[in-house]
Amino acid sequence: MNDEAFGYSAHLQRGSLLREQHRYREASEYLGKAIEADPEQAHAYVELALCLNEWGGRERQAIRAIDRAISLEPTNARFLGLKGWILVCQHKYQAALAIANQAVQVDPVCITALNAQANAYTKLGNWKKAEASARRILELNVNDAPALNLLAQALRLRGKGRECREVVGRILALLPNNAFGQMNAGYAAMEVGDHLRANEHFLNSLRMDPHCDLARQGLLHSLRARVWIYRWQFRASAFLRQPATFLRVVSLAAVVAGMIPLGFFLEWCYAGLGSLIVILFMAYVYLSFFSRVTGDIFLLFEPMGRHALNTRAKIEAVVFALFLALLLGTSVYNHIWVTFFVIVGYLGFFGFSIYYPQIKDRWQRWKESREDASSS
Repeated sequence: MNDEAFGYSAHLQRGSLLREQHRYREASEYLGKAIEADPEQAHAYVELALCLNEWGGRERQAIRAIDRAISLEPTNARFLGLKGWILVCQHKYQAALAIANQAVQVDPVCITALNAQANAYTKLGNWKKAEASARRILELNVNDAPALNLLAQALRLRGKGRECREVVGRILALLPNNAFGQMNAGYAAMEVGDHLRANEHFLNSLRMDPHCDLARQGLLHSLRARVWIYRWQFRASAFLRQPATFLRVVSLAAVVAGMIPLGFFLEWCYAGLGSLIVILFMAYVYLSFFSRVTGDIFLLFEPMGRHALNTRAKIEAVVFALFLALLLGTSVYNHIWVTFFVIVGYLGFFGFSIYYPQIKDRWQRWKESREDASSS
């Protein structure tokens, strides 16, 4: 091996190892030296593209590097698939899907190309095709963790809850320390109303990957789900996310259309009854709209809640709390006691809903510890 080839290989290997250690600045320097040693070798450009993509803020340089690799090996499906993956990371989903589809046409069994395709379909919300892509990957490798996680997500968002839970069970059995798998398990638990178990899965996911935004959002869902209104909302949104089959569309339209004559009929039967139904419905809409921010007020006083809330949610909760405090003060000053007691009851309802599960759990554990102590 000549000195030039040795220099290329050594720099490429060193750069790849540094990239895996997230030392991107040093990695890019060594990969640049590898390219200088042999500009016609594609693999150094691929490694440089991955390095720049993971480094962040260098999107154009990453695309230029992977394009240079593709120009050297235009029929390499893996390189095309990696470009699709990089475009997914850059939120250019349509372009990512186009290049991923091209890669799959070149090599239908290229895992990298299929993975980019499945991720692009997922980001575009095309869950049916995302499921198909994930299943093709699993036909080639039954234990492919990213494909299992994408399949679980696609099944959940297609309303296939039972199949989703089966896939999640496989993920947890194979990879119990997989952050994305724990996050999927949390959402699967939420779908069946087990928000306490969901809470544990989301916390596990965040312990493994503190930067997993989907797990952080899921943790907030599970914390807010202590309030029954929010649980109803979550299940309703899960139902509405399911594919719009003809029967579902007709059923929903019939329910909405049937509410109007029902209101008139009740009003005709007894004056004020139809109006009461409308008032209750509006109250539910009001509570639904403000349930999130009201619950966040109480989560500010809880370490786990403060950890899950982002800055914007915290600001919204504080502003809404100040608004309610001002409203309470105005009610007392103007002797509007009905408004005062309605607001206090409203806050009391949420406070009780948020903290009761924790109080109940602590009480249960205290009883069990007392029983263990007495038996010993």
